Amino acid sequence: MQTQVLVVGAGPVGLTSAIGLVKAGVEVIIVDAAEAGKTGSRAAGIQANTLEVCPIRAHSSHLIFF
Repeated sequence: MQTQVLVVGAGPVGLTSAIGLVKAGVEVIIVDAAEAGKTGSRAAGIQANTLEVCPIRAHSSHLIFF
């Protein structure tokens, strides 16, 4: 199996990086130690800087609660 980029880790940084690369036309494979994804969120909130680079920023207004 060959790829242009191998992303190690399917956490927030790995997935965000992979999404950005795929949108730029780069072939990506993601590997992670976990056998399956998480079923729930572990985040208590989302930082403003995260929304600036978040791949779902077009929908970020739905994530902001006061």
